[in-house]
Amino acid sequence: MIVSQLNIPFSIGPGRSKCNNGTLHLVATPGFLNYSWSLNYNINTLPGQSVIVNPLVDTSYFLKAELSAGRFAFDTVKIKVNLSSAIALGAYAGVCKGPPLILNAGNGFVNYTRSNGSTQGILQVVNAGIYSVAARTAQGCSSHDTINLPLFELPVVKLNKDTGICEGSGRLLEAWRFASYLWQDGSSTSAVNVKEPGIY
Repeated sequence: MIVSQLNIPFSIGPGRSKCNNGTLHLVATPGFLNYSWSLNYNINTLPGQSVIVNPLVDTSYFLKAELSAGRFAFDTVKIKVNLSSAIALGAYAGVCKGPPLILNAGNGFVNYTRSNGSTQGILQVVNAGIYSVAARTAQGCSSHDTINLPLFELPVVKLNKDTGICEGSGRLLEAWRFASYLWQDGSSTSAVNVKEPGIY
């Protein structure tokens, strides 16, 4: 951009774009006595030919430079901020032996790269390990997450297999000690007292 009373060649460069919390280095035409930047928002310094900016929203920065007493040049650059959603694979304590655990990287991305070579946004996990995913948006912004999953054995429930029950009496069926329970009738206690023949 050429702006000043004397048509002094001066530029910060074209509009730029950045991703998420990334920074940009802006450099103006050299050879001026002093430089004065504004807007004072996520910028490392206001005087100087070059600055580092980190706007979190679309922002325009204005620069005024003095070539000699009373002779100024001006330029403005607009920074476009592109965002990618954060990925949270979850707060799982581990993966249980048997049914797969679903790790979902979420939507809004055009490609995914997983530590196991998969390019899918959803991964079914059946083994212990460290799983990571990096995903990229159409604007080139990326997000990532990693989770470390140990393998847990399935609980073993051993009910008393004695199939007899006397009329007028009952039998106590105990599932032993676990964190939670669900019996066929919806009960959630560790033991049930049965008085009728049936499948429990």
